[in-house]
Amino acid sequence: MPSVTGQEQDAPGTSVTDREVILELNGISKRFGPTQALSDVHLDVRRGEIHALLGHNGAGKSTLIKTLAGVNIPDQGSISINGVPASITGPKDALAAGISVVYQELSLFGSLTVAENLVGSTGGGLDLGGGLVRRGAINKRAAQELQQMGLDIDPDRKVDSLPIGEQQMVEIGRALFSGAQIVVLDEPTSALSPAETEVLFDLVQSMARKGVSFILISHFLDEIMDNADRVTVMRAGRAVDTVEVSRTSKRDLLALSLGDPDNVMTSTYGDSTTTLPPRMEGPLVLRATGVHVAPRVRSFDLHVHRGEIVSVYGEIGSGHEDFADTVFGMQSLSGGELVVLGHLVYRADSELMREYGVGYIPSDRRRALALEKSVSDNISIAALRHVSSGPLRPLRERKLAQRLIDRLGIRGARPTLPINGLSGGNQQKALIARWLVHPPRLLVLCEPTRGMDLRAKSDVLRTVADLRDRGTSVLLITSEPETALAIADRVLVARRGEIVTDFSDCTLTNRDLIEATL
Repeated sequence: MPSVTGQEQDAPGTSVTDREVILELNGISKRFGPTQALSDVHLDVRRGEIHALLGHNGAGKSTLIKTLAGVNIPDQGSISINGVPASITGPKDALAAGISVVYQELSLFGSLTVAENLVGSTGGGLDLGGGLVRRGAINKRAAQELQQMGLDIDPDRKVDSLPIGEQQMVEIGRALFSGAQIVVLDEPTSALSPAETEVLFDLVQSMARKGVSFILISHFLDEIMDNADRVTVMRAGRAVDTVEVSRTSKRDLLALSLGDPDNVMTSTYGDSTTTLPPRMEGPLVLRATGVHVAPRVRSFDLHVHRGEIVSVYGEIGSGHEDFADTVFGMQSLSGGELVVLGHLVYRADSELMREYGVGYIPSDRRRALALEKSVSDNISIAALRHVSSGPLRPLRERKLAQRLIDRLGIRGARPTLPINGLSGGNQQKALIARWLVHPPRLLVLCEPTRGMDLRAKSDVLRTVADLRDRGTSVLLITSEPETALAIADRVLVARRGEIVTDFSDCTLTNRDLIEATL
């Protein structure tokens, strides 16, 4: 790991633009079907620079990073490393070029030790072949690398016993040990406490002074202003500007990332202003007090009344999806009190939550679908006892499925068609249809409109509003501001594992929600 032990790069006061260019992207474009995800993107990163990428959801940040990582192959454009053209057609090419990505979801092996994760993943010349390793030598080498990075972590400790902040730093250490000279950090602090965040950036700044370059993806403006040298702002698949942090302000960056709300946001999402009704009164169906779900949910305080749609808006990783999992019994509470439909929740039990009257659609629809089964099977599976008494009646199931297919406009669907033959948007509609057979008392929806066209979004949201009007309470979890505003009675904002704002009886715009997360 020669870059880590190198000399510090510049004297104080030297501009980052005076350093040599280590990474250059020229005219990168990428299309997925009708969607132009990246359009003529230009970006350069200097040696020892912390270069931030800022942009709203859908701006193109993830696609750009996956292009660097070799996951996506650009349709047009070129990538150069140290001035030499690089052909990156797969993850192995990216690693060979010295590019490593630390994703938001860590890829460490929890049952292995820190040393085995840090050194063993690359062998480090310490393997004996045939699956055997020099364990003592690996521990010694790992201890040396941890010391060089200024980390006081026991190399013999199992990774899953570490706090999430230390796991994040081991992941970065693994990237550095692999020989990476460019490390991409994807929302690295979304699950970290303020103290852990400070330690993480101490490490990043220390490594940057030794010549390692970092690309930092973050929607926290304070982090960018405190730690980055430059920031490139992306919007609608384009890199609209690159500025030195010392010569800009949070207000200027916010304006660049959002653009003109009357033109950019309205053209993308339609009417982006919503008037929320006065706060409802009545029986509670959900009450969370100081709910903690490690590692992302620090303290959620919220409530949902009967017949109310409550949207929880937040960037990916803000904790709202983990909270939804917990409400449906997919994760266990680490602390606090959660009462659902009058029942105190004290353990993870999704079957019990279903019996109480909770319905759930996760953000990853593959978790909820039986992809090898028919559309009819997937629609009726959550309410079979309401469809058939005694032996199953396939004809009755198919007739019910057809009515729901027609009602929701599930295009290209037939009851007997395998559900994996439908588009993602129509699979999502089938999941919504599942909970129309016998509507739950509380329906928890995670990212119900992600990846849908505007017509499909409208169909889904209209159906959810109809469920509310028929008495179902809805907790709607989303990272799309227009979805959060569309049908909600109240809108909450999640940031860094906490509910920071509760909007009701007011007029709101997309911009208000985005600003509340920064």
